[in-house]
Amino acid sequence: MRYTHRNSKNAFGSLGMFHHLLNDFFDVAQEAEKVIEKLPSFIRANVSEQDDKYLINLELPGIDKKSVSLEIEDRVLVVSVNKSKEDNSDQFVRREFNYADAKRRFKLSKAVDTSNIQAEMNHGILQITLAKKPAFVPKDIKIK
Repeated sequence: MRYTHRNSKNAFGSLGMFHHLLNDFFDVAQEAEKVIEKLPSFIRANVSEQDDKYLINLELPGIDKKSVSLEIEDRVLVVSVNKSKEDNSDQFVRREFNYADAKRRFKLSKAVDTSNIQAEMNHGILQITLAKKPAFVPKDIKIK
């Protein structure tokens, strides 16, 4: 933000000051908009563990399941989202919707059975179920 000396003896000093404040406000807003545009897309996730599996819930509001892909690379689960930019001829004063592609990676433990992974999309939540290998599932031991 720039500092400008304002002459308080001017009859229009208050109006001039308001004009400068308004200009400063829009300068800051334009700079903030440039920063927002450069931010990477981020997919929020909740990860939980149950006795026989791990669950990953990803928040993907407004995303069609056809735009989502899952792959495993070296025990890393990669979730990719291809968001196509809307064809919209409107002239926006401010635009915060992000249409960039996004990826999220999860390092998988050795307990995960990579041949038994399932995914389901419901109401903007992608739920990925990662089954545990039988050797890592807790067993009850009966006392005699």
